[in-house]
Amino acid sequence: MVGRTARGPFSFSSDDISGKRADEPDRTCVHFIVAKRPTDLWPGITKDSTGKIDTVTIKSEVLSDPGGKMNKVSTQCKTEQRCSANVPIGFVGAGNMAFGITQGILMSGEVSAENVRVSAPSSNNLGRQSEMGVGITHSNAEVVSSSRLVFLAVKPHLVPGVLQEIASHVTREHIVVSVAAGVTVATVEALLPPDSVVLRLMPNLPCLVQEGALLFARGSKARPEHGALLRDLLAPCGLVEEGPESWIDAHTGLSGSGVYLFAEALAEGGVKMGMPSALAHRIAAQTVLGAGRLLRDSGKHPAQLRADVCTPGGTTIFGLHELERGGVRAATMGAVEAATELGRKGAGQGEVRCRERITLGTGEHGL
Repeated sequence: MVGRTARGPFSFSSDDISGKRADEPDRTCVHFIVAKRPTDLWPGITKDSTGKIDTVTIKSEVLSDPGGKMNKVSTQCKTEQRCSANVPIGFVGAGNMAFGITQGILMSGEVSAENVRVSAPSSNNLGRQSEMGVGITHSNAEVVSSSRLVFLAVKPHLVPGVLQEIASHVTREHIVVSVAAGVTVATVEALLPPDSVVLRLMPNLPCLVQEGALLFARGSKARPEHGALLRDLLAPCGLVEEGPESWIDAHTGLSGSGVYLFAEALAEGGVKMGMPSALAHRIAAQTVLGAGRLLRDSGKHPAQLRADVCTPGGTTIFGLHELERGGVRAATMGAVEAATELGRKGAGQGEVRCRERITLGTGEHGL
């Protein structure tokens, strides 16, 4: 089997022993892979006295190749401990995005707070991070130097300056994940050393309760195994999907806070009909939650679930008629479109600002 060379701990094959591609989505692990015996391992993954991979983090089965010259190891992460559990994680920035992701991965109990460090210029947002037990600092460089997977979680206009500060500390072994809205992968790559591994991620607020919808895109130097590691780390936060970068802005418009307005309107409808406000809001929240889980778990199209309970002359069809008369469907589609287009516009403006910083040549790597 022809292997696919990877820069980092393992040399990954493009296919596993069962014929399944290694980069296919998997919610629990980095999948079955065929790998050469590693020469360098992530912290927490060790070799035993024979040089084989220790089973503390992964279990292995040695297979001899036909020529007997090289052993291959079929590896699978234990479900008890995620593949990313021992990778040092850093957050440059301590805002809502960083807080949501941090809380999501820590709530799983599989990533230790001692394995996470967060930096911010002031102590305003570091307090709530500290309450979770993670390491805090005012030094972005310190976070990068002590981490392998680094989340760039700062406001878009701060990206050029922050990358200028940390660029000299970013190595070939780092994985940089940008969650800065409107900042493209190409921009981040241009502001970091050559061959830097960059991914772009867009999470959403429900990561706080491990029910988020997250979409990421890989940069030019990021390979499937980098995406698999990120997916594995973020799986406790909710649904994690990979796609082309062009989908990121649409994801922002689709997975944003518009659903809260709909839930609020449902509750206020109940209040109008005489229900106590607190009860109406609880029922609205549970209705949205239950509908979402049913959509996700049943695999049915929304129209099918709607049709299943839409009896002739019943309350559902009368209610749906009012929604259609009010243009709710078109208004919702328009809201996603408007948010997406604004995101694209912001990305274009951010690209121009960052490129201007590069052109100025005010530091290393063209900053």
